[in-house]
Amino acid sequence: MLVGDHPDGQRLEDLASGGALARRAAELGHWTDAVGVFRAAGEGQHWAEVLIARSAEHIAGSLASLQMAVDPGCFIVGGGIG
Repeated sequence: MLVGDHPDGQRLEDLASGGALARRAAELGHWTDAVGVFRAAGEGQHWAEVLIARSAEHIAGSLASLQMAVDPGCFIVGGGIG
């Protein structure tokens, strides 16, 4: 799925997956995986909290776009991260 509000039209997976979290963390100098990002957020590390919040915003925005396009009764989101 492409994210409509992203200027590059990137895939949601490129913005909000476990791999995306790890990549963004590395860009900030934190060499860890998605589990490490969540661990760091649980410990109150601001950089990790921001990364998770941005990922959640991308997911929420994509679901809102889908809601407007196909008007489902509900969404079921599955899969894992990390």
